[in-house]
Amino acid sequence: MNNNIILTRTLLFAFLCTISFSANAQKVGDLFLSMPDKIVPTLSKQQRFEMLEYSKLNRRDSVKNKFNEYLSIQHYDSINQLITFNTTKNNLTEIKVFEMEDATPVVAIINTVLQPVRLSTIQFYHLNWQPMTLFSDIPTAKQWLISENTENADIDLDWLNKHLGNSYLSFTFSKEKPAIEVENHLVDFLSIEDKKIIANLLSNKPLIYKLSHKQFVISE
Repeated sequence: MNNNIILTRTLLFAFLCTISFSANAQKVGDLFLSMPDKIVPTLSKQQRFEMLEYSKLNRRDSVKNKFNEYLSIQHYDSINQLITFNTTKNNLTEIKVFEMEDATPVVAIINTVLQPVRLSTIQFYHLNWQPMTLFSDIPTAKQWLISENTENADIDLDWLNKHLGNSYLSFTFSKEKPAIEVENHLVDFLSIEDKKIIANLLSNKPLIYKLSHKQFVISE
């Protein structure tokens, strides 16, 4: 077979594969509009459409949610497939699209209550908005313990473990791809006396979770 014909067929196949992938792939802007209302009950599809169009024009115009609060998209990154927006004045939502190791596309959504302390939930979806589980190892405050500080502290370990069994966490998408940063806000819920003791025993650095074998696990 003529080499030119082989090359032409190879290029045509690659082109068709690219078209097929593009047709199946969905950008974060499309998913922002197609997400079910139950995920963002305070904003209708029409309101999300208006927010997205304003953002594409680099305008910070706002729309009214169902509570008559004025909201807008805070950040729209079409390259890294990320949108950050408010669903209420006290709630921030982040939507990110990424691929797993086998190139399966995933939609990740972080919802964060902003006040009085940042507290988050995280959920993952297939492109058809069916839920999936990629983050099952939710950390507790014990994972922020600085072991050498604990060993040198004159403290009741039973009392300490009782406090550290609670989790008050916030999530955000890391600049690393794909990765999630988790911060611990336990000390914000303690009394002034307990805070003085426990704050020195905990690291204030976020835990980094990276994707490995279809699960987000703590990066060593």
